Amino acid sequence: MNAKFYYTNGTTTTTYPSSDTLFYIEEYKQPEKTLYSYPGDDIFYDLDSTCINLYDLFRDKIFSSSDEYYHFLDFLPQGITRAGLDSDFDLPKDIFAKYFTESLPNLYPPEFLTNPELNIVINKLDNNKFRYAYLTDCQSMISTLQELIWSSQNSFIAFYKYLSEVPVRYDFKNIYCDISPEGRIVFNMSSNLIIALYSIFDILTKICFELVY
Repeated sequence: MNAKFYYTNGTTTTTYPSSDTLFYIEEYKQPEKTLYSYPGDDIFYDLDSTCINLYDLFRDKIFSSSDEYYHFLDFLPQGITRAGLDSDFDLPKDIFAKYFTESLPNLYPPEFLTNPELNIVINKLDNNKFRYAYLTDCQSMISTLQELIWSSQNSFIAFYKYLSEVPVRYDFKNIYCDISPEGRIVFNMSSNLIIALYSIFDILTKICFELVY
């Protein structure tokens, strides 16, 4: 058996916990990766699934249909949806501003506009460029929320995993205490968890506000 179990008191075992054990984290080592599970962890998959549905919900609220959104997406200048959100996409500030202060047909080479079908597409994009930009910002918040949710789970698991590696010391009042590199990692994991949870509620409030208003 390649399983290991972490308890809340910092101890571990390779024996499956008894039925009256309230909480534990199971570590299962596979040749290519290590898996972790614990009672109630399915909520993370439910939350991730909800986030995926939020992508479509925002799209359907901003655009009249998914067909309208996808039909012109391939022709949309990448700067409208990537600038400011993708660190690998380099676009000068003045060019980005032109996307929203000038008409898109004025930014394309004249030969593009001689094609009637392409001219229609560019004008459609010009009418919807603010919608695409706004949707991208909203979906970026959802993506951040997903990352924070999984980050909180990682910190939660790592807290108990590293807690088991902390040297056991008790002071005269029988309080568990430690000052060591392992102890600092445990404290760091707890701090990361608190920050992630706070950030989750913060960005969730912003997402709810955008959905309502």
